[in-house]
Amino acid sequence: MPVFVGILAILALALNLLPPGLLDLPGFQWAQRWSGADPRIVRWVNTEVKAVALTFDDGPDPVYTPDLLELLSARKVKATFFLIGKMVDARPDLARLLVLQGHELGNHSYNHPPMAHLSREEVDFQLQEASKIIEKATGMRPRYFRPPLNSHNDQLVSAVVSGGMTFIHWSVDSRDWESNSVDGIAGRVLTHAQPGDIILFHDHGGDRSVTIKAVEKVIDGLSARGYVFVTIGELLKIGRPASVAGPEERRLWRTRSSREQRERSTDREVWSPGGRD
Repeated sequence: MPVFVGILAILALALNLLPPGLLDLPGFQWAQRWSGADPRIVRWVNTEVKAVALTFDDGPDPVYTPDLLELLSARKVKATFFLIGKMVDARPDLARLLVLQGHELGNHSYNHPPMAHLSREEVDFQLQEASKIIEKATGMRPRYFRPPLNSHNDQLVSAVVSGGMTFIHWSVDSRDWESNSVDGIAGRVLTHAQPGDIILFHDHGGDRSVTIKAVEKVIDGLSARGYVFVTIGELLKIGRPASVAGPEERRLWRTRSSREQRERSTDREVWSPGGRD
């Protein structure tokens, strides 16, 4: 019986139609693991508003983060930075600068381990120590977490949620971690970006001058299409968080009832960053 219920649940998970209370049933837990559509994980936001969130992992970097901030300031773009606690401990001034310039901060662990391989005690240390360091440096406690190396399991997701943070993934990976091509990185993002996407970049680890040049192309290219750039917190206010990642599942999301879409997008067509509480 649980398996039968689980099979039916897979489609519901893909469309994010499950009432939260049903997630505790064995069949729905099985379907959740099988499909990878854990509703506790935010991969993008279902919205018709042309808004995307630029996110940067692994910093703050003493060389590349200041250069990136100069670009973002010149383009009047706000982003979300998922910081490593150990990096913030070394350069708390850079973490403070991020906040002073209006950017949002997230927790990216204390020292970037593959967290699916850790014990619960070790997971709690990584989450709590990073948040403590970031809060000490900036006065702001992170509300969002992203796992290093895309390494996560149910234990980690549960620890993040029980700790009061939202688990943030991404829907467009720039793959700047494997490419030295400005056009390749920018082209990948410009090809795949859609309204509500969370876009992954890095501001530490390797030659991030290439990333910064690619980000400039992405900002200019998406701006020309009418997109605005928002923080994760702002993005979550303008649409429904989505946990499915594949292109077919995302297509199903975007082609759901036009009536529902109209209801959810009422008064959002003129939305701009900072325009809503």
